Amino acid sequence: MLERPAITGPGSIVHDATCSDPVIFTAPWTARLDWTRDHAYQIFECACHEGDEQIRDYITSSRAQRAKAAGASPAKGG
Repeated sequence: MLERPAITGPGSIVHDATCSDPVIFTAPWTARLDWTRDHAYQIFECACHEGDEQIRDYITSSRAQRAKAAGASPAKGG
């Protein structure tokens, strides 16, 4: 993927992203996003809450899949 952000004014950016993968796509394609500065916009952290076990479960299942593919038994533990 080729990405090209460009400042187009004091409060604006244009971001072009071109995907060209002949194995997946029949032709390259480009997406363009025009961004305008908004001082009221807020970014909030995306964080896990206590007791969230989803990431650990992903890691555990990934290890088990790789061990199975390699012909070994998955290690126990956490």
